[in-house]
Amino acid sequence: MSFLSTIFLWALPLIAAPVVVHLYRGRQTEEIDWGAMHFLNAAVTEGRRFERLEELILMALRILAIAALVFAFARPKISSSWLGGGQQSEVILVVDDSLSTSQQIGASEDEGILFDAIKAQAVEQLNQLGTSDRVQVLLASAGGRWLTPEALPCDSANRARLAEQFEELKPTQAAADLLNCVNQCVALESTEGIVQRRIIIFTDEQAHSWSLESKANWQQTGIVITDATPPTSVQVVLADSPQGAAQSTNLAASEVAANRTVVAVGEKIELRAEVSNFGATASEAAEVEWIWGGKPDSNSGEDADSADEFEDTGQVIGRSQVKPLEPGERTQVTHSVTVKKAGIHLATCRLAIEDPILLDNTNHVVIQAAKEIPILIVADETEARVSASALLSAALGYSKGKPSDWHSRYRPRIVSLDEFDEVSLAEYRVVLFPSLSDISRSKIEEIASYVRTGGGLWLACGSTLDRQVFNADWHDDGAGLSPVRLTQLSSTEDLGEAASILHAPEATHPATRQLADTTQLDIQQARLSEFWEFDRPKRREEQLSVLLETSSGHPLAVEGYFGEGRVIVQALPLGLDWTNLPLLKSYVVMVHDWLDYLSAPGSARHNLNPGSAIASLIPEEQLAESVTVFAPNRKKIEIPHSSESEIQTISYSQTQMPGVYWLSLETEEGSTDVPYHVRPPGEESRTIKLSSEEQTWLTDTAHVSFHDSTPPEPESSTGSSGTQPFWPSLLIVLLVLLLVELLLAHLTARQRFAELTPT
Repeated sequence: MSFLSTIFLWALPLIAAPVVVHLYRGRQTEEIDWGAMHFLNAAVTEGRRFERLEELILMALRILAIAALVFAFARPKISSSWLGGGQQSEVILVVDDSLSTSQQIGASEDEGILFDAIKAQAVEQLNQLGTSDRVQVLLASAGGRWLTPEALPCDSANRARLAEQFEELKPTQAAADLLNCVNQCVALESTEGIVQRRIIIFTDEQAHSWSLESKANWQQTGIVITDATPPTSVQVVLADSPQGAAQSTNLAASEVAANRTVVAVGEKIELRAEVSNFGATASEAAEVEWIWGGKPDSNSGEDADSADEFEDTGQVIGRSQVKPLEPGERTQVTHSVTVKKAGIHLATCRLAIEDPILLDNTNHVVIQAAKEIPILIVADETEARVSASALLSAALGYSKGKPSDWHSRYRPRIVSLDEFDEVSLAEYRVVLFPSLSDISRSKIEEIASYVRTGGGLWLACGSTLDRQVFNADWHDDGAGLSPVRLTQLSSTEDLGEAASILHAPEATHPATRQLADTTQLDIQQARLSEFWEFDRPKRREEQLSVLLETSSGHPLAVEGYFGEGRVIVQALPLGLDWTNLPLLKSYVVMVHDWLDYLSAPGSARHNLNPGSAIASLIPEEQLAESVTVFAPNRKKIEIPHSSESEIQTISYSQTQMPGVYWLSLETEEGSTDVPYHVRPPGEESRTIKLSSEEQTWLTDTAHVSFHDSTPPEPESSTGSSGTQPFWPSLLIVLLVLLLVELLLAHLTARQRFAELTPT
């Protein structure tokens, strides 16, 4: 027996109170002299025997009542075996709903998929649990998602409810992480009264799900399981893979991309799909369908099987042929499309084939198209003969704010430093300073917030720049927007001829791929007279890359990352003050390529990796009244949104599940649906069985036992028993004792009163 509040046991001496009262009353005597007393001695002696017995019973009842009250306050707990009750178990069912479980069981869809067998095994195990057990369900894909937020009593109502939820489950495009799932289950706090915990995993034979490369983590998990309280076991029920699945062909659209994901209306882009054969046999020639557009139905959050069904409202814009592929071979197919309408579009690649795994036959990429992409140029060039902002505008096909016959998709807006203080940055993709001057600290903080959420920043350092102010405000000891410090302004006359010549950049970086082509461009004809020298801090060197440098090795343009955005810091202005570069063809190419690169993070936020947040900044004129996310697993989520000054901030981070998410914005003018695509993991399409040697290693290391159909019944352990709270029973006993004591005291008092009443 154990007590939760032992301090109340100090009140146990109070049980002596009834004894003291009894002894005190026994010493009180009242003598009455009256005649013929000796005739009543025999009767009085016999009556007192019964009175003493009644008083002893009353004293015992009062002692027991006080003891019951004290013990009830101390809240005792006793072994459940003392009460004759069975052991209570906590059972956690881990159900694998990853992409590999969508394998077809037979040759036709009518025969079902492997996930159906997994669900049937889980429901069978659920029906075998005792009514004293408690149950929880964890879905294994995307790192683990709880189907039940807490442990439920395993009664008939909860069984029926969970069976209905199992029936609605479908496999996802995500990978399973069973190591993380086991760790989540072991780390759960145990429900009071539970004497053992059983973790039962229902999965296929996919080896990738077990993260066997993390051997040290599995060893640590085994130690935790051994020392776990309550005693914990991990059992695995394997669903047999379909016969012949390992020897069949499995084509997958493993990746879909575009040469540009931010385009202008009327611009042609190239869609690329990587098709891989993850099967064990050679594939035949296949066909790829390209689908453009698509949007969620009004009932998509309730009736659609997955977000992939939204593409059915799109248009098939072309087909590509896939050559026969050997096992493990991959190829690339392309399709060109001209974007005709502004907006954010979903482009889909779908393999028109039948193979064991259908979920990996479809993949997506999100394309943003605009009539023009706004950029902001902040100018401070009153003394320049030909301003850098004017040269930039000319390179984009604009003159005095008006487009020429040819013009870029980037539409520049030029503002002065004074006007810049009143400008909202949310509507611009890139902010450029062609000849940077000193600006206020508060505005720099606003720029930092803009870049952190995916905006692009191009800083070109000019002659009016204060080096110390730049290092303090823009670099800020490595925590600021600039990845470099300025050391000094140098003349190429002092540094030698090599310092005045631009070195052709490497073709490995997307921002300099075209500049590196010296057969087509004239980058090597550029000459310099002055530039700022950079001092790169070692702690941020891994995040830096040099985009442009002199033949002497002095960096002229470096790239850095800040939050979700990118920053380019240039050692010379974009005008003609220190270089002839704006007069060359390379200048136009450099401006466009670097704007493409700086604006890319804003587009990349629509093509996400699992776990990356959906984030959006909305200007004041487009503020949404309500924001809803439709997730790939058919869930409809209302998300909060906040407004800071004139910008509305929207963020949703629960994107571990691959697939298409739709962000629905309700405004006064109607609703807008914006697609976001979370890339699926390609390794789930490679069906490699967990070998018997790997199963043995998991058993020896992490105490994971494997079974073919259903796990065995839990072994009864006499050495470990649970405890049950006993104080509710004590309160009932106390109530009974008080009632009996009152009844007996009443009867005794009536009897004595009757004896004293003269007849």
